[in-house]
Amino acid sequence: MKKFLLICLAAAALFLAGNYIYYQTEWYLPLRQGEPEVFVKTEGKEILLRSEDTWSSIDIRGVNVGSGMPSGFATEYKITYEMYMRWFKLIQEMEANVIRVYTIQGEDFYHALYDYNKDNPDPLYLIHGVWVDDYAMRSHLDAYSDEMRGELLKDVRVVSDVIHGRKKIPYTEKYAYGTFKWDISPYVLGYIIGVEWESDLVLYTDDKKAEITGYDGKYICTSEDATPFECMLAEVGDELLRYETGKYNEQRLVAFSNWPETDPLEHATWKIHQTSNLAHLDVEHIIFKENVLSGTFASYHVYPYYPLFYEFEERYSQYIDDEGRNNPYRRYLMDLNEHHSVPVVIAEFGIPSSRGLARFDEARGFNQGNTDEKQQGEELQELYKDIRKAGCVGGIVFEWQDEWFKRTWNTWPGVDLTRNVFWSDFQTNEQSFGLLTFDPGEEESICYVDDSVADWEQVEPLLAADGCSLSLQYDEKFVYFRIHDDAGVEGKKYYIPLDITPNSGALSEEETGLLFQYPADFLITIDGKDNSAVTVQEYYDMVYANFRRDIWNNEDAFLNQPEKDSSVFHTIYQYLRGPIEIAEGVKTEPQIFDTGKLNHGNANPESEDFYSIADFYIQEKDIEIRLPWLLLNFSDPSEMKIHDDYYVHYGVENLKIDEIHVGLQSADENEVHDAGMETFAMKGWDEDPTWHERLKKSYTYMQEIYREYSEEG
Repeated sequence: MKKFLLICLAAAALFLAGNYIYYQTEWYLPLRQGEPEVFVKTEGKEILLRSEDTWSSIDIRGVNVGSGMPSGFATEYKITYEMYMRWFKLIQEMEANVIRVYTIQGEDFYHALYDYNKDNPDPLYLIHGVWVDDYAMRSHLDAYSDEMRGELLKDVRVVSDVIHGRKKIPYTEKYAYGTFKWDISPYVLGYIIGVEWESDLVLYTDDKKAEITGYDGKYICTSEDATPFECMLAEVGDELLRYETGKYNEQRLVAFSNWPETDPLEHATWKIHQTSNLAHLDVEHIIFKENVLSGTFASYHVYPYYPLFYEFEERYSQYIDDEGRNNPYRRYLMDLNEHHSVPVVIAEFGIPSSRGLARFDEARGFNQGNTDEKQQGEELQELYKDIRKAGCVGGIVFEWQDEWFKRTWNTWPGVDLTRNVFWSDFQTNEQSFGLLTFDPGEEESICYVDDSVADWEQVEPLLAADGCSLSLQYDEKFVYFRIHDDAGVEGKKYYIPLDITPNSGALSEEETGLLFQYPADFLITIDGKDNSAVTVQEYYDMVYANFRRDIWNNEDAFLNQPEKDSSVFHTIYQYLRGPIEIAEGVKTEPQIFDTGKLNHGNANPESEDFYSIADFYIQEKDIEIRLPWLLLNFSDPSEMKIHDDYYVHYGVENLKIDEIHVGLQSADENEVHDAGMETFAMKGWDEDPTWHERLKKSYTYMQEIYREYSEEG
């Protein structure tokens, strides 16, 4: 019996030791012999894929898959196995052949991809990213610090073990943790190391480490023109190839992330007063040796509305494509492709279908926001055509799903970023790049602004007078209003004053002479399909308070603040950019966007006339309106938090409310009819939002263009 117990203990100890070595260490015996296994490689400007003994060219028709979903930040990895299995099917039905992830995902991702592909004769391939810590990139550190170079050297080994199903990761804040036991390596085309590099980091590293003039490793070396930053990347790529070749006797493509701010080209007139035009990263200086049987490609994130040299450099701004259109984007892609001797993959391109806007595309109007879903799809088709006609081997659209945790520089001052995953912010363009969205409601939204008022049957009017009434309701994305007028709405104007904050507001409106029962902070004006808007009382104007000096070149708003009860109401703007110095002493005007202007249309996804950024719809006796929360200065509607007094707090602080006051006035040729103002109770949903998935109209457009190129291939 004693001997049996000893044998059992020894067996258990061996099992635990083996499990530890197998899943939790990087140790291996270098016993594998012969050439490494390779099923994907590059030749010239092509990527080749092996099928049995035949190599054939593959074009990249991809989609980036993020980590976020409603009520979950990206680092929580809350997407489930079932969701991934459903998504992979939809992605492949879209004719995509590649997905890309940016960092190590949760266990469910690898489990689902393994199960989806294992019996699939036409697998969905993966390009796996190796992430860089935000602090390391945006702090005092250079790229050779332990926090960056050291972590990258470790992380490439971790990612390699993960895709081979041989890694157990303890809790970490860097990426997902757990036991990764699914070998998905047969479906992994390669890796993209890094992110959109900060130009300051590249310049700082090249200056501080100027003594580093080259790197010569087992698989990768650098040319004599390589910069210190490029040498660091070469070392990281070399370590990935060394580790995967030695441990698994396999090789796959290894690439390095890049974008226009650090591209290898010269842009003489782009932001000459900033560092963006000075930092360069050129993977042509990173040389893969003959013992690399797989290869590399040049990876870029390229969008049509950024960077600004599209607009200011004649090479781009004056370029006419083969269809006779002004097309700076195509010319830039051509320049990138012509510069490189290896295949070029546009690893990110995209258009957000948000209501809010961040940048204009001056040439074609392919803007960063304020774009309908149908328009999003049409523009994505054109961008993919540009990518292929420029000679690139393909592109990976950004992105598969909308992500509520995302932020944008021109809206984040007004948002509680610790809680933005609990509501859908239609003003923040970064949340709306997806081909799949999450609409409020478990199966459908509580209200659709369209040609029916059936959504309002169970909603009692908040106020009514003289045959005219106003009703309200809200969900995780919008506040909805219904105006009903027994006499019909044609030829009339309607005004809805809103008292949001108890700390300020106007009892009158200067331009119209309207009087209000409660001090109003916003005024909704419905004046036909083309002249309707929301305006904000100047004291409660976030852009005026926080960006006034940058936009209008006025003195600081905090030194010359408006009156709390001012009767002046402002156009609601989004700040897009400040003055740009394009030549010595020559600056452009700042750009702003009228986001208070209301769009008329049918906002029901089931309608043939669906217009996804519609704000209101006029019927014979009814008007339906929907307004995004941030437009009304809600920083966190899940807890009903609004912007507090900017001039007391010198910026945006939160104030919790439990009610607002809402009014209705109508005006015809003869007089104004005032139905008064009433109190409307506001209660949030805390951390339990409702949502359901919906494929955007843009999905079918990507399906069409990917199918077109799939059939050509």
